[in-house]
Parts: sequence; structure tokens; C-alpha cells
Amino acid sequence: MKYYSEDTSRRAVTIGGSYCYYRTDDGRKCAIGRHIPDELYDISIENKGIDDIFEHNCISDELRELGISFLMNVQELHDSNGYWVSGEGLSTEGEKWVDYIKRRIIEGKYLS
Repeated sequence: MKYYSEDTSRRAVTIGGSYCYYRTDDGRKCAIGRHIPDELYDISIENKGIDDIFEHNCISDELRELGISFLMNVQELHDSNGYWVSGEGLSTEGEKWVDYIKRRIIEGKYLS
């Protein structure tokens, strides 16, 4: 999330941030989209969730190994406007969500 915290305009969201893309026409990518290789990307995955991305085999094996639950939590962090303050980075709620993800990692909740 450091990448997006350094410059919130890097987030692959529409103007107003009401919708997120894996990739935008101007080259921005979401937290998950950054890890979809060009040869595996297909525009048909837009509007699809992580579970669909797994089914379409669009992500690398390394990303797949992180598991659906972890990736869904990361995607929620990236996509939710309430977790970001434009031009500043993570909001207080965003920091809480990061802490939640960290706790789940420590507790082994993401392990298959």
C-alpha cells in the first residue's frame, strides 16, 4: 500500500473514486492489477472479483499462493474510498484496516 500512499492518484479508480479497475486506459493499476502479467490480462476480468480472477487464471502463481481471503482484503483496502485521503494516503479507517490485515497474518488466518 506504500505505492498508493505515496501518491493516491496512482489508484486505478474513476474520477470521484466510485469504481476501481484492474487496469485503466491511462495505465494505472489496482493493487491486484499490478500483479496481473500483460500476457494474462484480459479486459473481460474488469467488474470481476478475486474469486473470478482465480477462475480465469489471470494471476501469477506467486499471487495465487497468497490466497483469496488475503487478496480480497487487500482489494477492499485499495478500492474503498473511505480508506484513503486524497493527496495524503491512508485515512484513519484505512490504517485500521491495514492493522486488521496484519493481525490476520500474525494469527495465521490467511494460511490455506
